Formats: sequence, C-alpha cells, structure tokens
Amino acid sequence: MSSADQAAEAPRFDRGRLTLLLVPIGILVVMANVGTALAPRLVNHHPALLITLDARNRHLLLVVAAGIDAAPFFVIGFFRLLVSDPLFFLLGRWYGEPALQWLEAKAGKGATRQLRWLERKFSRYGYPLVAIMPNNAICLFAGSSGMRPRTFWTLNVVGTIGRLVFFWYLGKALHDPLSTFLDWVQRYQWPLLALSVGVVMVQAFRAQSRGEIEPISKIEDQIEALSTEPPAGDGSTDVR
Repeated sequence: MSSADQAAEAPRFDRGRLTLLLVPIGILVVMANVGTALAPRLVNHHPALLITLDARNRHLLLVVAAGIDAAPFFVIGFFRLLVSDPLFFLLGRWYGEPALQWLEAKAGKGATRQLRWLERKFSRYGYPLVAIMPNNAICLFAGSSGMRPRTFWTLNVVGTIGRLVFFWYLGKALHDPLSTFLDWVQRYQWPLLALSVGVVMVQAFRAQSRGEIEPISKIEDQIEALSTEPPAGDGSTDVR
C-alpha cells in the first residue's frame, strides 16, 4: 500500500483514540524503569515480579538462573513481552507517517539513523524482523506499512515463544556462572540497589531535560500537528 493510499484511507485524527494508546504505553515505560531500578533486589527474591515489571533479555536470563519455575516464567514472560506490541502496531496503523516522524524526532542522532535504517530494511525483511525483534519501532513500522493484524500477531506470538524457550535453555546452560554472579549481587544488593536507582533517576532527569519525557497531552499535540502538516514533495515513505 502506498503512502497516498494510506492517506486516503486514514481516518480523521482522533485524539481520544491516541490517548487510549499513549496512557498504557506510559504506564509500561514507568514499570520498566521501576523494574530496572529495583533489579538488584528483585532478581534473587522476587524474580516473577521483576519480569512482570521489565522482561528485557538480561532479566529473562537471570531469573532462570535464580530458580524461577517454568510456569511463571513462560506465562508472565509471554504476556509482558506482548503487551506493548499491539499498542505500537495500532499507533503506526492509525497514525502512520506522523507517528514515525514523532518517533524519529524523540530519538537521538544515532538512534534516528538506526530507525531510518530499520525503516528501509523493513520493506524487505518485515516478517523476520517482527518475529525476531518486535521492539517498539518494529511494531510501529509493521502497523504503518499496512501489515495485516493476523500476520503481525502470528509472527509476534511465534517469535515471542521462541524467545522465551531460547532464554530458558540458555539460562539453564549458563546456570553455574550466572549463579555465581547472582551470589555476588545478593552479597552487595543494597549498594547495587542504591546505584541502580540513582542511575535510573539520572537517566530520567537527562531524558526530561532533552525533551524525551513529555506529558501525554504534549505528545498528542505533536502528533496532531504532524498529521495536519502538508507533505513535502510527495511525502511518501513506504516502509513495507
């Protein structure tokens, strides 16, 4: 589907629907930051809570070595990894190029170059990218490219299950060295916790000072403004 076709089919800008996407995205961002900050304490004592808050790869690997049971690992990990993906898919599907421009505007220079590279590669490798690395940007590209929801969900679910299986067996295979590391974390958990909380707070302060953390209403204003801007030239960016 060309950008012209998408523009013709795109619904009128709906601020309320955008709010329904941005509020849970903001909650998930806060949860992830809390999980990262508290990881030195949670990883040994509350591994299920850790991956509920933040199921990034290193946490998946460490909680396996910490002795989490298979049921909470796969059930919690599955839903936590998937929960944000439809939000970004719908953000791309409903708001298209303005959402892409907003994402690029919020990224740093290096990250913007990576996003544009991924955007170009998505037109050729969209299916494996959704299956292997369905991060926020990839899910947004999938939505804006016109990928069918059924295709997106199939690739995403299969890829997420494969990811969890991979980290489960990798954590078991690396149990001894990871257990040694976790023993060290347990021994120094309080200084590490203070350091971790401090780092997250500093990162959040720097992100806010650079304008990367903004009220939801301001983000809505930005995407709405981009939605009403006339395209430069043909304004087309096909990310299939």
